[in-house]
Amino acid sequence: MNIKFSIIMPVYNVVEFLEESINSVIKQTYRNLELIIVNDGSTDGSIKIAEKMSEFDSRISIVNQRNEGLSVARNVGLACASGDYVFFMDSDDTVKDDLFSIIYERICQINFPSVFMIGYENFHNKNTFPGKKLKSDRYSNVKIMHAILTSQLENYVWQFIIPKFVLETELSFAPGVLFEDIDWTARFLSHVPSVDYISDSLYCYRTRINSITHTRSHKKSSDLLIVLELLSKTISKRFPKELENFQVWRKPLDITVYYDYSLLGWKNLEDKGQLFSRVKSYDSRGLTFKQKVKLYLIKIKVVDLMGYAILLRRKL
Repeated sequence: MNIKFSIIMPVYNVVEFLEESINSVIKQTYRNLELIIVNDGSTDGSIKIAEKMSEFDSRISIVNQRNEGLSVARNVGLACASGDYVFFMDSDDTVKDDLFSIIYERICQINFPSVFMIGYENFHNKNTFPGKKLKSDRYSNVKIMHAILTSQLENYVWQFIIPKFVLETELSFAPGVLFEDIDWTARFLSHVPSVDYISDSLYCYRTRINSITHTRSHKKSSDLLIVLELLSKTISKRFPKELENFQVWRKPLDITVYYDYSLLGWKNLEDKGQLFSRVKSYDSRGLTFKQKVKLYLIKIKVVDLMGYAILLRRKL
């Protein structure tokens, strides 16, 4: 069986990590693969590293585009993919050397196209921490969605290795939207009956304090609010029995959005009113101590006063 894997790697200003990331792909024990690097307008020398490494390995191809964001870069990479299976990889992360050998062996065992989901580990500096995982087995799409919404699993696109034909069913990423993984995964799962889950930690997810997901901005808060509403519609339509779990799952995210947006200054007061109506109905069950404090400050409207004070100080 001659299976080819297409690894799609959007790149934007990751010069410090890119060589390690690319090396983890080209050193795979399974050789029949292509690495499609989509340079999303990098300005820090990342593209020079990619170009240099492509000179020594013909499996690496580079697509250059102006800075249009992760979603567009993934869509561009998918359009260029020639493999039987597609894997989206972040350019500051790494994969274990035997990732695709393990997937190939499993494909040969089951002898039909399947979606695979892999375990992962977090790493920061020299410390590694296991990610959330299930035991290795085949699960229905509903079970995987249930596991995500009950926090047994996280929700990352790079955990999936997907037959390319599945991605040709109108499963593009929404351009210009942060956190697109959240709704995309639910839409994607609604198109497949089952997922082969492999619990081995085959992906290494780098935690960076200064990454977009760890900083506060209007764009981040606004997009997260948009994506949560999109996901609400997807769950209602595709996984209606999971609606109650979804409402519990979104609680800490709603609290974070309201808290961060209040400190930044709301641009849309209608969004503020609608979100406050939802957040004020939440209790503190299942929240961390930090989330409980945020919820309390929101309910007594201290966080609004903090936001006004910050805005006033900026104007002085």
